[in-house]
Parts: sequence; C-alpha cells; structure tokens
Amino acid sequence: MIRDAATFEVFRNAVTGAADEMAISVLRTAHSQIVASSMDFSAALCDATGRTIAQANTCPVHLGSIPDAMDAVLERFGDTLADGDVYILNDPSLGGMHLPDVFAVTPVFVDAVLAGFAVSVVNHADVGGWAAGSMAVQSTSIFAEGVQIPPSRLVEAGRTNETFLELILRNVREPELFRGDLESQLAANHTGARGLRDLVERHGTGEFGRLVDELLDYSETLLRAELDGAVAGTYEFADRIDDDGLGGDPIPFRVRVTVDADGLGFDFTGSSPQVASALNATASFTRSACYAAVQGLLAADIPANSGFQRVFRFEIPTGSILDAHRPAARGARGLVAYRLIDTVLGALAPVFPDRTPAAGDGGPNSVVIGVTGDDGSSTVLWDVLCGAWGARPDQDGIDGISPLGANLANTPVEDIERSGHVRIDGYGYLTDSAGAGRYRGGPPPSGT
Repeated sequence: MIRDAATFEVFRNAVTGAADEMAISVLRTAHSQIVASSMDFSAALCDATGRTIAQANTCPVHLGSIPDAMDAVLERFGDTLADGDVYILNDPSLGGMHLPDVFAVTPVFVDAVLAGFAVSVVNHADVGGWAAGSMAVQSTSIFAEGVQIPPSRLVEAGRTNETFLELILRNVREPELFRGDLESQLAANHTGARGLRDLVERHGTGEFGRLVDELLDYSETLLRAELDGAVAGTYEFADRIDDDGLGGDPIPFRVRVTVDADGLGFDFTGSSPQVASALNATASFTRSACYAAVQGLLAADIPANSGFQRVFRFEIPTGSILDAHRPAARGARGLVAYRLIDTVLGALAPVFPDRTPAAGDGGPNSVVIGVTGDDGSSTVLWDVLCGAWGARPDQDGIDGISPLGANLANTPVEDIERSGHVRIDGYGYLTDSAGAGRYRGGPPPSGT
C-alpha cells in the first residue's frame, strides 16, 4: 500500500527518468546508423534480485527479454558480482535473443551493498557470420550468424578485458563501429548506475526497496484493473508467415488467450515447429511480444516492469519456432514478433473491440548492404523501412511508422548517402495498399 503518494510519484518518475537518460546517452553517442538513426536499442534498470523496475521508451520486444538476460548473468556471476564490473552476452540459449542484440549489464553498489543493475541492449550493425548485418534469413545454423557471447565479464573493477574485446572485434566486419556502439552502451550503463545510486542514497536502502515493491505492485494493480471489465473466457486466433524464406510451407502461429481471475494466459500449442531458416525465436522473445501487444492495447501509460509481467502466464512449446533448440539460427526472428503481436491482438479483438487495430504491414524491412574495399576493409550499411499500421477502430491507420513491437525509425536518406556507396533516388510506396473499409490502413505517402 502506498503510504505517501507524493513520495511514491516522485520516485516513480525519477526511476523512469533515470532509464530514459540511459536511452538518451545511447542515442547521442552511438556510431552506427541502426542505433543512432533507427534507434534499435533499449535500456532499463533492475533491482538487486534482477527484477525490472523501469524501462526507457525504447524497443518493446527488447525490454521484455531483460529478465531472462538477468537470470543468465546472476546464475553465472551471482556470487562474484563486483563494483566496477560490466557483463555482456548475446547467446540466445543463455539469456540472449539473436546475436546482433548484445546485452550489457552493470551491477550498482552503494556502500559495498548490491543495489541493482543498469542494463542496455543494442542491435549492433554486424557481429560476423556469412552475411553483412548477421541477420540473413537464409542462415540455417547459429554458427553461420556470427560471434556467440555467453554471459561474460567484459570489465573487471573498471578495467576492460582488452584480450576478450579484441577477440570479439576480430570477428566482426566493422570493429571500430562495434567498439563505438559498445562504448555507448557502457556510457549509458554508467549514467543509469549513477541515477540508481542517487535514488538509493536519497531514500536509504530499506526505503528504496519498499518503493520498488510498491512500484511493481502499482503496475500489477493497474493492469488488473484494465482487465476487470473483460468477459472471462478463452479466445483463439491463428495467423501465419508465408514461408521460411527457403521455400518451405506456410508457418502457422496459433494462440489461445485465457482471460480469468488470475490474469492472462497465453497458450501457443499448435504453432509451427522450429524452421530451417533464421526465423526462430526464443521463449523470452515470445513473452516479450505478448507484453508489448497488451501494453499497446490496454496499458500504454502503465509502467512496464516486473509487476506488469506478473499478470501473464505462458505455455510455449519447446522445439517450436517460438522456443527453438540450439543450434537453430535466430537472426531474422524479428518477423516472428510482429506476427505474434498481430496474432495476440486478433485473439483479444472480441474482448476489446473498441481498442484493437487491424493488422499492419507485418513489420519493418531491414535492408543491409555490405561493401568490401580494395584494402579488405568492410562497410555495413543499414536501412530500416517502416510501413504503416492497420486501421484503428475509429480512424485510419498511421503511415510511415514502426509497428508496435519495434519503436524504430526510418534511417534518414542523408545518413545512408553519406557513406558514398549508395544513392537514393526516391522514397515511397509503389501502390496504394491501404485496403478497403470505412477506416483504412495507413495511407501510402506520395513518391516512388
């Protein structure tokens, strides 16, 4: 129970502000187009047990995966966490999502006592593998996708393990670009650690812990209140991706969403087995897509933290495209999240007909171009092509915008052309694909 509403509200905004400052730090210091222009990154703060307490307004399908990354770090280093350390990982079987998304975790100590963690996730422009960008759907094994990093100590007592870092840099196409984006993560984590430390020192360790508990309870209470008016029952929906990119059969996604007194249950039994291509996802990514769908539908203004996530329960078949076994390739798993979000919204549409939008464009396209110079150096060029949302219940969809789960931005044409390798002659839709109906999908902009 909130004893002092004013103190709680100040704390809630302060901890969220500290997470947002982390995101601003990445945005202002990152080197690559995919991060600095398209904003494919995330940031969050966790308490000493690894619970997420605040998230920046960044990429939703990253943020819901942070609890699994924290579990992996705590399992590996829980007894040896030290002030001045930073841990990184990207292995999908050990807390990661796909190899380009590198997690950086910084423990925060106050008076030699662990107070929490600052966490950042950055989609690096390249982590090696056979294709520039490390996200080719045609990859059939994770060993083709790039360098795999289990939970590892990159920085110990403030000193970077340069041998370990050089090993990673030797396996990527643009080592200085990777180094620059990684350093932006470390800077963001430093910013978040300072903000978290200030809050603990201001309130005291005991009061800080109580405020965190209240914040998590607050999110859970608000989300349950949003569900109070929903008609209890089980609601089903099915969708699909046309094929796996290798000429396979359509890939089905099936969900049964149960709305009851315990919250929301998601059962994905009947969804496709894992596929030969790189479309496979992790269970953490699947859960993250569900969090994003519900937050966008019901709870955009509710703090998305571990309290919010208490309302959910999951049945995700192992060995499926939603929880693939190693050594499945995972690079293109983003498409699965966008289809999952549409599938979940399809199931919830009868429950919340006045809030649910139609399916959108299926997700942004990532166009990656690798250029090798005469001296053997590599350049990786990214462009994220955002389309449009489907029609909303009371008006048309929105055009030129990232889908709900991504929160990305189109890369400015000037940024792409600055490399000297690509020239853009026009930008826009070739056909009117907004669809029919009283309210239509996002109207296509003019241009070709």
